[in-house]
Amino acid sequence: MKLPAAALIVLSLAAGARATDRAFVFSVVPDRGSDRKAFAFTESNMGDPGASHLVGDGLEQRFGFQARVGKRWTLLASALVPISEETRGGTTGRAEALFDFFSRGDSRSGLTIAAGGGAQREPGGVNVLLARGVFDLTRPRFRTTANMVFEKPLADRRDAVDALTSVGVGFRLTDRFDAGIEMLAEDLEGLWEAEEAEGGARMMIGPSLHYRTAGRLEANLAGGPIFLLRDTRRGSDALRALGNTSTQDRGYVLRASIAYRF
Repeated sequence: MKLPAAALIVLSLAAGARATDRAFVFSVVPDRGSDRKAFAFTESNMGDPGASHLVGDGLEQRFGFQARVGKRWTLLASALVPISEETRGGTTGRAEALFDFFSRGDSRSGLTIAAGGGAQREPGGVNVLLARGVFDLTRPRFRTTANMVFEKPLADRRDAVDALTSVGVGFRLTDRFDAGIEMLAEDLEGLWEAEEAEGGARMMIGPSLHYRTAGRLEANLAGGPIFLLRDTRRGSDALRALGNTSTQDRGYVLRASIAYRF
């Protein structure tokens, strides 16, 4: 996937759309409203073990776009670029489309239920089909968002389907600053499948900070410790924020993002 081409497609289709605040970095939040076009973001990931195990204990950079198309569609495109000498693969591309089955309100208050899918190419060359469901409840001083993601890797020696989920809860402390908690859980099928291929089920929970300027820029910072919920004594090259190898029962992940709203 070529990121510049994907970005041009997203932005060209997004005329007349509005990008809401990027309230959380571990969850996708569809927009409500119609007065702005899109937002672009750059995101730094670091952690131990590995921010997504694309590199070793080091740093990765993600670039992406999110745009509203018409009244019900949200398009996303991103690329993960390793910037370490320990890289085990090249740039990783991802694209998704989400459809609002229910959406009421605006960027300050409302409810959205959306679902959709897409595809991702992992560093090792494996193609993965994606399905995502989103719930977002926004109030003037409170917001909660939940994502449920299913991945279908098109490769042998991998799970038939991987289950991942994320939850964000934020409180608006001032007109420009939010604080809350984000949770990310990966490979939940490892809780009941002894042969889960990515080393078992893991969870991260930690603080989340969001700051918006008076202009078009906003910034996020979130992360926390990694907990191994169940070890399955296996491992793979799957792209994972919380690790993908057995016995990785501790560590942390930290994600910082800057977004520009069009």
